[in-house]
Amino acid sequence: MRFPPAWYPDPTGRHDHRWWDGVAWTAHVADAGRPGSDPLPAAPPAGDAPSGGTGGETTADRPTPGPTTTGGAPGAAVAALAVGLSAALLGWVPFLGLAVAITAIVLVVVARGRTAAGRGRGMVVVGGVAGGLGLVTAIATTWIAVLLLADGTGGRLGTAARDYVTCLESAPQDVCERRLTEDLLDAFGG
Repeated sequence: MRFPPAWYPDPTGRHDHRWWDGVAWTAHVADAGRPGSDPLPAAPPAGDAPSGGTGGETTADRPTPGPTTTGGAPGAAVAALAVGLSAALLGWVPFLGLAVAITAIVLVVVARGRTAAGRGRGMVVVGGVAGGLGLVTAIATTWIAVLLLADGTGGRLGTAARDYVTCLESAPQDVCERRLTEDLLDAFGG
């Protein structure tokens, strides 16, 4: 089985991860997400047994599946931050803001599980706060939109708002405000 090029746990045990180029281990290493260089020892690490493959390859010659890291920020953390900030900005847009905010919260939960301590954790926190604010705003604006679109009281509320705007085009503001107050009292049974 061929393993794709990626960061895998260092078979020597000297570092957190070592780069597998798809064919062999390289000198590129990473500890706590910080890149470095450490050439492989001339002999395979102690305790390595032949894998049964061809060409005398040992378990040190092949990667073992494990968590991957990159030189940049973890992708899940970046996604959580970007969608969280989008949710905060779009929270005032009914329905769309709600969808983006829910997506942001889901991404934050996923990113929190995939992000190592200190590695992109700040982005996840900011994304979570922004997504939460976006969610609260989106719930409020979507609820208001539903009220305005609904039959019954919400429909009368929307009609009262439209009548007020139309009134302002032809009558003084105080007259329109008085009509709006009467319409709102009528809509809410007051």
